[in-house]
Amino acid sequence: MNEKVLQIMHEVGVMELGPIEAAVGRQPVYADLRKTFFEPKGFAVLIDELAKMIENLPIDVLCGAETAGIPIATALSLKTGLPFSYVRKKKKDIGMKLAVEGEIKPDQKVALVDDIFISDKNKTNFIEFIEETNAKVTHLILLMDANLHKEEWLKDHPVEIIALATATDLTRYLMKIGYYSQDFGNLMIDFWKNPEIWQTDQSRWEKFEALKKDIKSKI
Repeated sequence: MNEKVLQIMHEVGVMELGPIEAAVGRQPVYADLRKTFFEPKGFAVLIDELAKMIENLPIDVLCGAETAGIPIATALSLKTGLPFSYVRKKKKDIGMKLAVEGEIKPDQKVALVDDIFISDKNKTNFIEFIEETNAKVTHLILLMDANLHKEEWLKDHPVEIIALATATDLTRYLMKIGYYSQDFGNLMIDFWKNPEIWQTDQSRWEKFEALKKDIKSKI
């Protein structure tokens, strides 16, 4: 657990209180990693730390995922010297009608770069577009891994996931510094482990609403 990274994420307010409708349904908290882009000094530290994590990996090209992955991949490219490209959510219907911009050659090892892994739908589409170039996506580079169940997805897409932090890491850090109470923090860890159950379990939401009042008073 890299506390320097977690402190920056906390200071820019990455973890938003819900309820918020998101890719996995209704969430009690929402990790908005894009906020880190707008604090240059903090973002530079995150990129430095991420660059250290990938410096010895067999990666030929960085490919930023539309939209949040593009500034991360750009900054990583400038830091590491690795070539930069990006991939759209869907192919353009005008011009060259491309999904991938930038040069990716056959048989190259590509790292898909994004802010967070919380839903596998877009990640699957991105990988399929990249691999249409006959390159291979070997790594998924993230600011945060939400820890949601993805074992089956990884069987079909055997990439190595490199993440600066997990949602549970940040939750535990917020508990450690007293921003989250132990009860609230443990409830949020339960969400990150069991988001599906939260969609139908009203008792969890009632507990969340009762406990979040103390968090709101600190904002």
